[in-house]
Amino acid sequence: MINAASYTLITGASSGIGYAIARNLVRQHKAVILVARNTEKLNMAQAQLLELCPDAHILTEVVDLSDSAQIKRLLSFISQQKINLEGVVHCAGDMLEAPLMMSRDIQIDQQYQIHLKSALLLCQGVSKLMLRKKYGSIVLVSSVVAEQGGSGQVVYASMKAAIKGLVTSLAQELGSYNIRVNALAPGVIETPLIAHFDDEKKQQLSQRTALKRLGEAEDIANVAAFLLASQSAYITGQTIAVDGGLRL
Repeated sequence: MINAASYTLITGASSGIGYAIARNLVRQHKAVILVARNTEKLNMAQAQLLELCPDAHILTEVVDLSDSAQIKRLLSFISQQKINLEGVVHCAGDMLEAPLMMSRDIQIDQQYQIHLKSALLLCQGVSKLMLRKKYGSIVLVSSVVAEQGGSGQVVYASMKAAIKGLVTSLAQELGSYNIRVNALAPGVIETPLIAHFDDEKKQQLSQRTALKRLGEAEDIANVAAFLLASQSAYITGQTIAVDGGLRL
């Protein structure tokens, strides 16, 4: 059985926003479960966090969230180990950039699985675990394109837009059990997800924001940490834009 610390589960934790959130929580001496699909990157992330905080409670699980069976095995592991799960941040995902008319069935199915079905299955499973303590905070990562759209991002934007419906409905279902559900809608953030953007495109995007800069992963991590903490105890059912004023 795992130690009695209360854990926060973070998907997509080996890099980008997920890793920044894990680092933020570890600095606060929070126990975390890191989930990613690449074993080498996940082990590297764990090593870096332990170097930052040698006494940190860090568990790792290699899970491909495009596979429903692996998600169910993750949830079964948490249940069997009687891990006290107080928080979840679902960051995992990738971005399909292709016009709808050029998007293949298999790509649409993959985007549905990684962004929406995985979120549904995770929320279903972790909410059952959180009912034991009648406490918890679930944070899903959406995107600014869910509201403003984006040419060549129809499938991706559709999946991210569905997260809002999930959050607002599930917040109502779980509110009486003191389990909160919220989402973050990042703007353009300097992560591996946009590594293929050239400098000119990044400059154009930064100039479209009110703050005239692209976001950093830590900008998202700070808000995620707030939504996980007791300071946000009266916030649920919300999708919070963290986009530097991109939509203004």
